[in-house]
Amino acid sequence: MSAGTGSIDHVEYIDSEGGLRLRSATTAAPHPVTGDERAFGRYVHSVAAAVGVPTHAVLYEVAEYASAYLALDQLATDGSTNLMLTWDEEGGWAIAAEPAPGERATVLARMGGPRLPSPRAVARFVENTLPRTGS
Repeated sequence: MSAGTGSIDHVEYIDSEGGLRLRSATTAAPHPVTGDERAFGRYVHSVAAAVGVPTHAVLYEVAEYASAYLALDQLATDGSTNLMLTWDEEGGWAIAAEPAPGERATVLARMGGPRLPSPRAVARFVENTLPRTGS
């Protein structure tokens, strides 16, 4: 942790447009997720439910840095690879093409805005970004 940022002593998931609220011991400013894995897990699973991703297709980790992975049931426009929705502390939510083993993912779209938006906002990002399938 960089100097002067303090440590997170309270993590609270808010099921509204407020997303995930994180408070530090030194300031009331939001900080990256590094503390409470259960709260982050609830947030990630709420995003998955809003996007329509089943629980078996969701992975998340809170270690030195937090990250999340949701497998999307859709192929890239070239039909060659599956798509995924990922989250990390630096970039927030992004839609990317699944990488081949040993390769890096190709980010196709990054959500921008708040780093921890509401699950509904993430679902809108996915709906507005991915091409429509079916009829």
